Amino acid sequence: MADYTERIETKPLSQAEFERLVVSRFEEHDFLHNNRFEVMYVPKREDNVRYVEAVVMIDDENSYWVEIGVDPGVKRKRKRYSRDYVPKEEAIRIFKSVLVDYEMPDIKDWDDFTDEQEYYLHADRIISRFPFIENPTEDDEFAYVEALDFMIDEIQENEIENIKKLAWFYGERHLFDLERKYLEMAYDIGDTDAACELGYMWYYGQHGEIDYEKAYHYFKEGLKGDGANVYYCRYKLADMYRFGKCVDQDTERYRDAIKQALEDMGEEPPDLSYPYPELAYRMAGIRADEGNTTEAIYLLKKARHFLAERLVRDNYWGSISTMKRIVKKMHELTPDFDHIKNIYDIFRLEGDPCSLTFAYDGTDHEIEIGDDGGIALDGKWYRSMEAFFEKCSVGEHKLTSIYYELYGLALA
Repeated sequence: MADYTERIETKPLSQAEFERLVVSRFEEHDFLHNNRFEVMYVPKREDNVRYVEAVVMIDDENSYWVEIGVDPGVKRKRKRYSRDYVPKEEAIRIFKSVLVDYEMPDIKDWDDFTDEQEYYLHADRIISRFPFIENPTEDDEFAYVEALDFMIDEIQENEIENIKKLAWFYGERHLFDLERKYLEMAYDIGDTDAACELGYMWYYGQHGEIDYEKAYHYFKEGLKGDGANVYYCRYKLADMYRFGKCVDQDTERYRDAIKQALEDMGEEPPDLSYPYPELAYRMAGIRADEGNTTEAIYLLKKARHFLAERLVRDNYWGSISTMKRIVKKMHELTPDFDHIKNIYDIFRLEGDPCSLTFAYDGTDHEIEIGDDGGIALDGKWYRSMEAFFEKCSVGEHKLTSIYYELYGLALA
């Protein structure tokens, strides 16, 4: 992640220099997007202060994590003193005390730690910030992986959660062999969520091999957990009975399992991680087969809305594939309804050459759909609809994250 670092000689700043180097940055949020601003002394100054640093708090852009580093000498370890949720005005006063007045602020209530602890705190900050970076750079991703590796290998704190974070990181980037490696690590130390994910890998063969017996085993193991992943395992086990994968085909058992899972979950799941869209999609198929098209369409609309909310927060490729199936099923049940209401409705236009326009933040944009499955936004082409929704950005924002801010979508 980029940051701002000012290196100055060992002398107090004048008020004018302080206004130019520091105050202007705080007042104009000049380092807000990059999160970090540091003033470092070169060489070390007489009172042993080595640097003063401010980092924007993740959940409050007007508050800062402020740190002062003190290097007392070769035989003693550097100490760091920090406070979080420091208001802007107070942060400026702290910087002024260190840089202009050449005085240490009152730090009796501050946290303090050594070099060894710094490695942990630095890694922890990287890990906690990464989910909030909408379009991470290669440097961001490298730092995230390094931080997780450090926490797993050296700290062993929250080991299972950090292992799973690495697995999900690789899975989101389609690096399935690495995803499987870390999922198996998590499963071997007792994590049932990892069992659910491993079931998916063996069911679909994302890493190059399908094995329904292993998929069945892991889905059954996943039922021992709790929360959202239990429902994922329930509907995938139902799918195995529907298609006769590793078990005798039993469509009645499939229908009963889906109905019961959806009933147990309810229409208002605890959070967006729950597979309401996946279950509702299957239930809609059951209702359509029973001739109840009205309820099927109702379920699909609810599923589409729920999934759009999930994709605003995380445009995981698996959720995008589910959205495609939902939209295609709606089109199948309502073939005469060709109105394009939202951005996901363009799935029904796949392979049908045409152009659409929409607006975002006062600027018009154009979508082109090719006859080979390709799709472009403002001239930039993607090989498929799925790749488009996974990778396409408008400025700095993923297209899926600004779903509710798009307007005026229409065929050109």
